[in-house]
Amino acid sequence: DEALATRYDASRLDGKEANRRQILGELGLDGAGPLFVMVSRLVHQKGVDLLIDAIPHMLRQPCAVAVLGDGEPDYERALAGLAASHPGRVAAVFRFDDALARRLYAGGDFFLMPSRYEPCGLGQMIAQRYGTPPIVRHTGGLVDTVVDDATGFSFLEPTPAALLEAVERARTAWRSSEWDELRRRCMALDWSWTRSAALYEELYRSAAASAQE
Repeated sequence: DEALATRYDASRLDGKEANRRQILGELGLDGAGPLFVMVSRLVHQKGVDLLIDAIPHMLRQPCAVAVLGDGEPDYERALAGLAASHPGRVAAVFRFDDALARRLYAGGDFFLMPSRYEPCGLGQMIAQRYGTPPIVRHTGGLVDTVVDDATGFSFLEPTPAALLEAVERARTAWRSSEWDELRRRCMALDWSWTRSAALYEELYRSAAASAQE
């Protein structure tokens, strides 16, 4: 990925740390505590209001939050206000920027996706590929792709309190000796069409064999 400061893989996670330092510097954020990132349309579906309400509570402990996206003006104003009130702790960029998105995926410690509904979802799978465990609501395609406490963190109710509970579990993982293993587990996931096509082929062959019986 040419957008990154340093390319890396599951065997070279020091390269991921280099990307973390780069994005913190680019956005002027404090490096104490985990970096939570969100790349999303800023709309009701994506649970942006849940994050807005949760951020002041998240900041009671060392961490930083970075949001990239555009959408509903009220959400943009609220996020801009949080960034202004918490310099060095909150950054908000309101535009589509693919290269910056990839730097956030690579440099973040956790990817926030508190969607109210999500038929499939791509952000969580991209984040896993970059070794950034997603924090998601237990809905739609997020159920299919994120195993709680194994390949990310999930919460059930669409409330700031439920999101914060998942964030706290993520913080615990960030401080634990299993942190690198969690990131490697995410990076090992295969959501490619090569894998999916093989599963479809297996299903078709099974159905065809059953029809011939």
